Amino acid sequence: MNKKFAILFPGSGVQVKGMGRDIYNKFSTAKDIYDQAEEITPFDTKKISFSDYQGGLEKIESFQTVSVVFDLAIFKTLESNGLTPTVVSGLSLGQFAGIYASKMLNLKDILDLVMFFSKSIATILNRSKGRIYITRKVPLKLLNKLLQASNGKASLISENSTTSMVYGGDAQISEQIKNKLNSLGYAEIIEILNIPPVHTKMANSLANGMSNYLDTLNWHNNQIPLISDTDAIFINKNNVKQAILKQLVSGTHFINSIKKILSMGITNLVCIGPGVTIPTFVKDIADNLGLAINLYNVVNFDDLLQIITDLTSK
Repeated sequence: MNKKFAILFPGSGVQVKGMGRDIYNKFSTAKDIYDQAEEITPFDTKKISFSDYQGGLEKIESFQTVSVVFDLAIFKTLESNGLTPTVVSGLSLGQFAGIYASKMLNLKDILDLVMFFSKSIATILNRSKGRIYITRKVPLKLLNKLLQASNGKASLISENSTTSMVYGGDAQISEQIKNKLNSLGYAEIIEILNIPPVHTKMANSLANGMSNYLDTLNWHNNQIPLISDTDAIFINKNNVKQAILKQLVSGTHFINSIKKILSMGITNLVCIGPGVTIPTFVKDIADNLGLAINLYNVVNFDDLLQIITDLTSK
């Protein structure tokens, strides 16, 4: 029996030029995912992922789908090597990868859903109307106080860890909050570009269209537990639609998802995707709880080989 482990899928904004190229060339399962995705998507998925073809990694209509394809190629490669996660979860966009990994949707349906989602939220991608910021080391109590004073024009988008939060909404109000935090000595407030303020009331107008689209999909019973990033509940065929709609218009609390995974006695956590965002969040949460974990970050071929070796029981 292989070791218990969780897979964590990242949100938007982690895409980098060249991601997936080496696993495509060296793992047949990953190649199969990319080749199938190429038939499903209306854009050049492989070219965008491997070489940022026509600036596709900067366009929300394509980079979100390309990011999910990369996640699924990694997941299927692990699975084809006999490594099935005990549980999966994802932050924001990563929940779509989690839905596929849990077996609730097939590849075509999940990629079609991501493309529908990306096209929908692109309509609110307008910096003159909405902005989002990631904070570091700002106390949650202080941030919530400033957000409450905005009368609903800005809100908490994501509680990532004990030290990292994302907020956003109305562009002017969100910038005013940034300036206030700066004046209080909090310098690490960074605007996140090319991503609209989803998980806020600004996405309310998209809910009906998303709800109707979700009804057209062929849902299956999940085979792998999936934990929501909004309220840390287990998502299944019966509540997945409600979970997606809730995530669309309200803040995520990834910190609670990680705490739930750790409470299950799982100490091997596999973070998928370029960058160190998710691993940083997970380490911060575990350290705050005083828990020792084995943390993996899967970006390339060598990372995959290391994880397959470490998690496969001798």
